[in-house]
Amino acid sequence: MTGIIVTVKEEFLRYSESLTEPKASRYAGMEFLAGKLHSREVVVVCCGGDIKTAICTQAMIDHFHIRGIIVTGLARPLDEHLVGGDIVVSNAIAHSGSAFTESEGASGGGDTAQNIVEADSRLIGMARQAYDDYESANEINARLTVGTVLSGFDLAFDFRRIERFRKEYNAIAVETGSIGAAYTCMLNEIPFIAIRTVSHTGGWTGKQEHRENVCMAADNSYLLVSAIMKLSSKSGSFRGREAFPELFC
Repeated sequence: MTGIIVTVKEEFLRYSESLTEPKASRYAGMEFLAGKLHSREVVVVCCGGDIKTAICTQAMIDHFHIRGIIVTGLARPLDEHLVGGDIVVSNAIAHSGSAFTESEGASGGGDTAQNIVEADSRLIGMARQAYDDYESANEINARLTVGTVLSGFDLAFDFRRIERFRKEYNAIAVETGSIGAAYTCMLNEIPFIAIRTVSHTGGWTGKQEHRENVCMAADNSYLLVSAIMKLSSKSGSFRGREAFPELFC
């Protein structure tokens, strides 16, 4: 079963309308919706914030037969070439080293290696192939970029720290929430990937187009995740179920 954590309510509605055999349950104060998407078993939940997403991820792992987790939502661009609506797939989640590593002796930004959680390379490969399939069919009207995503609520409005960590990690986007899921998945040895839609154009100081892009983000994220599930259900697919059965069974 694949876990899908969304941070945009509009996207959660897309899943609630499309899942077959839906079954709702409640854990840790959050509603989880299990069902099938392109014949693959998934469970979807909507939540945000670093700590809440970590709790949500652990609850999902504890109560469902999770083999992989995908986190979706919005991100602010740190690369001036990114425009509103572009899709960013994480190859790693980086953070400032505050809430999630202090217990291990890390200080804020002091240990670069300890402040990065690598995304699963197989899920990245599937996201690329699913995107190529949908783009060629003109079903996704957005560019896809793979890169490091900076995550953490403590960075949300601290422009100086964002710039510092952008350079340190070569990050292309910043958001909140994914770091909670990433660390929880790492500790549980669960494959993880973040798929984020760029909220506005023009780099960090560009014009804010957040509200206008919420629906676009929901559509793009849903379409790409749906394409990944469809790809995984194809028997004999190069990067699908036959290649990585442990991610989707």
